[in-house]
Amino acid sequence: MTRSTLVKSINCTSGGAGLDILGGGRVVVHVCGYCGSELDAQDHYKILKKLSNRPRPDSPFQIGMIGKVHRVEFTVIGTLGLEERYNHQTWKWVDHQLFSPTHGYAFITVEDGHFIFTRRYRKGLSPDWLSPRFIERAETKPVVHAANDRYTYYDTSTSEVTFVEGEFNWQPKLGQRETSVSVLSNDAMLSFT
Repeated sequence: MTRSTLVKSINCTSGGAGLDILGGGRVVVHVCGYCGSELDAQDHYKILKKLSNRPRPDSPFQIGMIGKVHRVEFTVIGTLGLEERYNHQTWKWVDHQLFSPTHGYAFITVEDGHFIFTRRYRKGLSPDWLSPRFIERAETKPVVHAANDRYTYYDTSTSEVTFVEGEFNWQPKLGQRETSVSVLSNDAMLSFT
């Protein structure tokens, strides 16, 4: 079953809390902010599992907020808490999944008072993928070409999901780890995750 675009809210099938439906027809899961239940947005909001209560990360954005990025209106539909640990240091940040009926899904990241807007890059890259293994074997900093820009290797990092709430067009999991290879140009960054 695919969600009807006419449905604007549901009651959580676990705890009964009212939940707004904000994220369009490609949403896969909806995590209730009240009881922590992960609901299958493609199958009548069937309960998939109950996530443990975690403290909500600090962010100026909340689910349901609407704003414009590059003159396009987006709605905040989900919140992820993330952290990276390396060499006895910990970095924490928040990723908010965004949705626009005209431009699809994107993210806004909040870290140390900085905001980063991110979306999937759909143009050609050369090379089309950088893996951590490729980076480890490279004798010089790898370079990626995209359109008329040149991106140079910046870093490789592994983050872990520490908090999940709201709607997502994939199924994030608490404790899930992802490794990203990032490359920088003069005014932009690409990450291979």
